[in-house]
Amino acid sequence: MAEPACPHCRGTTFELRDATDIQGSSFTYAIVRCAGCGAPIGVLEDQSISAILADQAAVLDDLGGAVARIESAMADLVAEVRQLRRNTES
Repeated sequence: MAEPACPHCRGTTFELRDATDIQGSSFTYAIVRCAGCGAPIGVLEDQSISAILADQAAVLDDLGGAVARIESAMADLVAEVRQLRRNTES
């Protein structure tokens, strides 16, 4: 496989730099640039979509647990109300 090279200076080492001043964008990006001459080679999202989705999955799991606890508490409450009704009817 060919080694990647800078199209400007033919350098073969690269670095990431944050880019927060991209006009018209409210997101931050990381610019891949040549370590030798600084020519931009590409742009990456600052945050990985897979990492964001993994974080969201964890939040949803936590919410699912909370909903399950609420459902259980509601079932217990319904059972208590039924028992109270039976006790007052007899």
